[in-house]
Amino acid sequence: MIDVPFSQSRAFEEPPNTWKRVKVKDRGNEGNAILYTCPNGHTGRLTGWDIDQMGNVTPSIDCVTNDCNFHDHLHLLDWEP
Repeated sequence: MIDVPFSQSRAFEEPPNTWKRVKVKDRGNEGNAILYTCPNGHTGRLTGWDIDQMGNVTPSIDCVTNDCNFHDHLHLLDWEP
């Protein structure tokens, strides 16, 4: 399991191995999405994963990019449900 710091970056590309909560609009509904950027710099949305009160993400994460070999369990630091 790796600890993943919260990103306060406002850049288009997030720093590697960080997470961020963003506002999204999906089919007319507004809500929050969690973005994770793997250590190799690929960003994806954590849809379909469970995040507990402590910020532990289950199941483990595979990178969204097919040619990236990143796979691990994540602990989101500074997580607030």
